[in-house]
Amino acid sequence: MSEYIKRTVDEIVILSGTRKPFDLADYLDINVKRVAGLRTVLGFYHVVLGRPYIFINDNLSEPLKEMVLSHEIGHHLLHREMFGENPHMETELFSNLKMEREANEFAAHLLVDDEAVHRVLEGSSIMEVASEYSLMPELIIYKLNYLNKMNTDIEVCAELREDFWKV
Repeated sequence: MSEYIKRTVDEIVILSGTRKPFDLADYLDINVKRVAGLRTVLGFYHVVLGRPYIFINDNLSEPLKEMVLSHEIGHHLLHREMFGENPHMETELFSNLKMEREANEFAAHLLVDDEAVHRVLEGSSIMEVASEYSLMPELIIYKLNYLNKMNTDIEVCAELREDFWKV
């Protein structure tokens, strides 16, 4: 599945010409709604009368909104048939559920491009690259850990807090 997810991200980026999640949602004809009263819910994906919607907690920082949206777009492209007309609400994105890990992987590949990874591997700090790309450092760590698991020679020294996406 991991190779499929990476290939899916690469193909959709080429077709849409963007890595920006809000632009990608427009390209995919997904209705994105910002909602202020979601409290502990980061966002959720829902299909209404065959039309996809993603609801994002408007109280989140912009980088976190982009990460949540990327994650939900991952659900749209990878798991749409599993959801049907039932909304899927996120209170944390880094859970152990396979479907959630796949959506996280999609978000990491979408938001952290190869250039950012190469900058870290060439000696730039994760914090420097995260700041330059307006990303949370944990997302870069997530992608580096993923690459490490794919039998590359990448060693990641940083720990990923499993709860960093919680509201």
